[in-house]
Amino acid sequence: MKLLANPDDDSGRLGVRPADAADVATLWRVVLDAWTGTVDPRSSGHSLRREEVEEWFLHGGAFLAERSGVAVGSIAWLRAGDTVEIAKLAVIPRARGQRIAPKLVAAVESCAAGIGARQLLLAVSAYSPSLVGWYERLGYLVDENARYLHASPTSPPPFVLVKRVAS
Repeated sequence: MKLLANPDDDSGRLGVRPADAADVATLWRVVLDAWTGTVDPRSSGHSLRREEVEEWFLHGGAFLAERSGVAVGSIAWLRAGDTVEIAKLAVIPRARGQRIAPKLVAAVESCAAGIGARQLLLAVSAYSPSLVGWYERLGYLVDENARYLHASPTSPPPFVLVKRVAS
């Protein structure tokens, strides 16, 4: 899988599919490419290691968004009891504005419902507070009592948002 050479060409159909272990390198590259120059450099995605991406498949999984067979976005999810944690949402910069990110979030929400999770939880870096409103528009609410299990220990505590899984 290669990254989209010309993401401005949206003539190809966008697809979102579950990723598998064969997609580890692509998932890793999408996050690094998406976050570079657009997400605060102190955010944990910049130091993402390939081994961390491999671990996603031990405790959850990931989805890839592709256009014309090439990756334009990704999202990971991790299961913790009756909760699904969303991690590392990424859309390469030149493919933004095409509603790819909400489709990736919806894929995780559907997956969570399918595995019987009761809630979704995500963290927004303290370095990127402007993203809180974007997630609130998707139905997530800040919950000061919720704890995100996969928060970076080297960063300030994130904003944690929660959404109940639709039955």
